[in-house]
Amino acid sequence: MLKKDNDLSRNNLFLLISLIILIFIIPVFNNYSFIRILYDVFISALLFLMVFTIKTHRKKLITIAIISIILKWIPEKSDQSIIQVISQAWNILFVIFIVVMLIVQVAKSKKVSTNVILESINGYLLLGFVGAIFVMLVDIFQNGAFNVSTSGEMHFSDAIYYSFVTITTLGYGDITPITDLARSISIFFSVVGQLYLTILIAMLVGKFLVQYQAEEQ
Repeated sequence: MLKKDNDLSRNNLFLLISLIILIFIIPVFNNYSFIRILYDVFISALLFLMVFTIKTHRKKLITIAIISIILKWIPEKSDQSIIQVISQAWNILFVIFIVVMLIVQVAKSKKVSTNVILESINGYLLLGFVGAIFVMLVDIFQNGAFNVSTSGEMHFSDAIYYSFVTITTLGYGDITPITDLARSISIFFSVVGQLYLTILIAMLVGKFLVQYQAEEQ
């Protein structure tokens, strides 16, 4: 049991490091020509790493992750927008499932451990990641759904930036939703982002208090 917990902690740490690189470091090199390939490589790695942070259904999740990675790379060789839509939609469902499973694992945990903290952080960062995929999907359906003042065109780095600005309710205003669908998605993720923090913090504080009281007795 201890070995399994240590493996989960290690896998969650690897996922956290990959998310930090994807979200905070890669966008710094946005002006370089290799940036798109770098994004695709790290997103593919993320889709596979996420599987090993979940305690159950590993074999099924590995199969789903492989399909996600294949769908991710198909659009690179094809201009068919339908394939891009399917790829984005599939990835959204997959990542949402992982986030839900991470929340369930945190809720079921009996004490606040290192792994539980890592699961909570990864869940929040993955929420911002899935928000970025949503933004790109909306932009496929409605070109110009977002006003990007910096470049005029929505890139994945812009989508990541906008997603986290939205879920944290910062709202700088340099990227703004224009269409009704874009506005609805923005409202949805701003609400979900606040609910995630509220619910997870409440759960973690409750578990910590129970753990503290048990140790005092």
